[in-house]
Amino acid sequence: MGPDNMGHAVVRQEFTAGGQALENIMVPLMGKTKADEAVLVLAPLDTTEANAPDEAAPPAALLGIAHSFAGDPQPRTIVFLAAPNGLSTRDDANGCWQAANHVTISDLKFTQIIALTSGNPPEPFRLPEVWKDVPIRKSR
Repeated sequence: MGPDNMGHAVVRQEFTAGGQALENIMVPLMGKTKADEAVLVLAPLDTTEANAPDEAAPPAALLGIAHSFAGDPQPRTIVFLAAPNGLSTRDDANGCWQAANHVTISDLKFTQIIALTSGNPPEPFRLPEVWKDVPIRKSR
């Protein structure tokens, strides 16, 4: 999704949880007229050996959707987020919780969350408290 391919600015957010290095990948496309209002398109990066083929579908769909917006200005900001959903119950192991506090997107008012899922565990997305009232739509 980077500048050499789709032209998007990619923000990598590294964090550690349970001694494991994890990473969020965020691509904010700033809106032209309502830049402070945002739509979050979210794909989980969690995989286990057993579900790896199914769990590859959401990040692949995220890339396809981001590609369709390349060079097409939008009124609202769109944030594409590929994040570890958290295979543990600890919030600090959840990429969404980490992303919500990241300076790149912490000042945006999210009006919609589109969660790309494969329909297989891990489910459901554990969203941070700050996004608890944002309407979420799951898409497979």
